[in-house]
Amino acid sequence: MPSLTSLLHKLLCTPKPSARDQAYAHIASLERQAIADLQSALHTVLSHTSGQLTSTWTCHACTYRNAIILLPGEHPLGILSCKYCAHVCCDSCSTNSPLLKTYYTEGAELRLRDRDYGELPYVVVCRECGVSWRAVATSVVEKEGDRELVNWGFGKRKCVCGARPSIWKSWIGFRVREGQRVEGDTGALLSVLTENLKRGVAE
Repeated sequence: MPSLTSLLHKLLCTPKPSARDQAYAHIASLERQAIADLQSALHTVLSHTSGQLTSTWTCHACTYRNAIILLPGEHPLGILSCKYCAHVCCDSCSTNSPLLKTYYTEGAELRLRDRDYGELPYVVVCRECGVSWRAVATSVVEKEGDRELVNWGFGKRKCVCGARPSIWKSWIGFRVREGQRVEGDTGALLSVLTENLKRGVAE
C-alpha cells in the first residue's frame, strides 16, 4: 500500500492540465452531453437547435462522413477533425445544409434580435486543430425595437492550440442558417452519428 508521503508527492508533482487540454476536455464534455440527449430521442424530427445533430461533413482525405452537432457557447461546432483519420475540416471537405461555407468580412454589420446577441451565426474553424469559434458582437451600430444592428468579428483571441490571431482570416468560415430544418434523410444522419459513436466520438 502506498505511503502517505508517496501519495502526497504524486499529487504535488502531477502537472496541471494545460489550457488547451482543459478546452478540449470541455468541448468533449459538451459533445458527450449532446450525444446523450440525441440517443434519448433518436426517432424525433431533428431541427436546427442546440444539442442536436444538424449536419454532416465529409473528409476529403479519407471520404469518412462525420456528424456535426450544434453546441451552445463559443465552440458551436465542437472540434471538426475527422473521427477516422484526424484530418481537420478544410476547404476541400464538403458539408451539408444547414451549414454554409462562407467568406466572411470581419467588422461587417449584422442585424439580429436581442435574444440572439450572444449566439451569432458566424463560425470559424482553426486549420491547425479543428476547434470551432463563434463570432462575437464588437459594437452596436443602432437599435430599433427588439433588433440591433451590430458590428461583429472574432476578436483578438488565440486558439487553444496557440495558433496566432493574425491568421483568423485564412481559416475556414461557416454561416449557420437560423431556424433551418435539417435537409435530407434524417435516418441517414442518425446512421452517421451511430458510426461515429462506434469510432469513439463519445469517449
